[in-house]
Amino acid sequence: MNLRSIDLNLLVVLRTLLETRHVSRAAIKLNMSQPAASRALQRLRKLFGDPLMVRARQGFDLSARGRELLPELQRLLADIDRIVSEPEFDPATTQRRVRMCGPGLEIIGFMPRIVAATNEMAPGLFFDVHSDPGDYFARLENDEADFAILGLQPKSDTNLYRLALLPQTPHTCLMRRDHPLARGPLTLSRYLKASHGVVALTGEGPNMMDLKLEAMGKTRHVALRLSSLSSVPYYAATTDVLFSLPGMSSLSPVMGENLILKPMPKELRDEGFQSYLYWHARSHDDPMCRWLRQTIHDVVTS
Repeated sequence: MNLRSIDLNLLVVLRTLLETRHVSRAAIKLNMSQPAASRALQRLRKLFGDPLMVRARQGFDLSARGRELLPELQRLLADIDRIVSEPEFDPATTQRRVRMCGPGLEIIGFMPRIVAATNEMAPGLFFDVHSDPGDYFARLENDEADFAILGLQPKSDTNLYRLALLPQTPHTCLMRRDHPLARGPLTLSRYLKASHGVVALTGEGPNMMDLKLEAMGKTRHVALRLSSLSSVPYYAATTDVLFSLPGMSSLSPVMGENLILKPMPKELRDEGFQSYLYWHARSHDDPMCRWLRQTIHDVVTS
């Protein structure tokens, strides 16, 4: 039998008829008229080639076929109701895995607070965090990550949504406490004469500070390029290399007493850049995704 030729709404009527064993009471439960319920029963009898309900002393009794159909209809319609109902998410019982990615700076700056907050509400939630360089937007597009935290923006239209997080702090300069430039103001001239280290946010392209200097007709000597933020404190503590990055205050837990932060030369000072939480359209309506987005928003704005 071709299902496209069957009015599946009749199955809902049939379940109620078989449960109530009464046409009038079924019509009331279904919010339809008694004649309409009677017509539906006639169509169902024709469809199944069986009376389904037979008259008894008090109302109707079920035929053998009707008795077989009732539990099957109850299970079937319950499954359909579950399929079409909006899925639910319970933070307290979830065991979901959340794949996060982003540059080390953003990961260090935001993820510890996010993990601390969600651990209380969703102790079974598991974060799989990756901060290795790469194209984070491509990872979202290719379903290799659920969320990305970064201050970059896509180069073209994508299927991505985003939530603005707190702006990162302005660029500051990290150096060891006994560095030759640690004393006195850090002028542009002194800054340009130093050796510098950069952290590749995506693994390719020029550094943001070098682009800013290029626009001013200036250059600096880059002596070191790192792919991870985690090693920055160690290079800064043991060499004369300077690191100029936004949000350097997020490094404070791992800086140690041998490192200091100095304001950038006044010509290079900025207000910092905006960081965003990105996610793909495929998970936009996922209840877990909605809950986590709201939780992250509450964490970074509190």
